[in-house]
Amino acid sequence: DFIVFDRAVYDHLSYVIWLFLRNKLSFQELRELFKLVENANPCYDKIFYLEPLPLVGDGFRSESKTYQMEIDEILRHFLNVNRIETIHIQNCDLDKRLKIVLQHLRDWLI
Repeated sequence: DFIVFDRAVYDHLSYVIWLFLRNKLSFQELRELFKLVENANPCYDKIFYLEPLPLVGDGFRSESKTYQMEIDEILRHFLNVNRIETIHIQNCDLDKRLKIVLQHLRDWLI
């Protein structure tokens, strides 16, 4: 059995770091989240990093390309500094992304 998450704790951490860098979160709150991330890290067998897709307005999420790139930069930096191994999926259409991910999972399960 395996479970697939579309958002890992690292993704959430990127948003929290972004808030911290803008003084919208205390250092203590940031530390608490880091503890959660450390505890969750061993739970992941495979981590896929998918490059950001073009933004599409949905009335909920930010449509700022700058914000999207800042979050992505924080995420990539965190993964790199902490030597968290990822499978990098370049920007392509959703069907191709899915095929690549499924192939990696098939190869891993065999």
